Amino acid sequence: MKHGGFFARSVSRWWLNPPVPLRYAVSAALIGAAVAVNMLLEKRFVGAPALLLLCAVMLSAWFGGFRAGFLATALAILAFVYFFVPPGHTLMMNLEQAPRVAIFAVLVLFVALLAAAQRRVAEAHAVPRSVTRGQPTAAKRQQDATDRECRAPADGGSVATK
Repeated sequence: MKHGGFFARSVSRWWLNPPVPLRYAVSAALIGAAVAVNMLLEKRFVGAPALLLLCAVMLSAWFGGFRAGFLATALAILAFVYFFVPPGHTLMMNLEQAPRVAIFAVLVLFVALLAAAQRRVAEAHAVPRSVTRGQPTAAKRQQDATDRECRAPADGGSVATK
């Protein structure tokens, strides 16, 4: 019995290449959710807004690729400055906060680039079955050869038992 029917194949294709508007919408929604959670946490606990925004950027870039990750990066930096950098609720900031914002911006951009690169690698390795026409890929042939080597006895003979 085959695993994964039509629905599983169409979902996996959709997941690898979601529509562009959805990529940007997910990026904006993740940043908005990170800000909302940070605002809620800040009321009861000491917040760490950079961490949730960093996670939101990483997920955005992983889901949507470089451009969606770049949008999430820009939104995260703006949200960080507006909501979490003194004096607060303005895009103007004290000069003492400039190093903090610069470090955050560099880290967020770095994470977005890494996540987007991971997505590109995953897309490159996802070769559709129609391209290979049922032929085993080089990786599959290598895995089969490794499996045969592991199953063969080391001395080439049979294994003696007591």
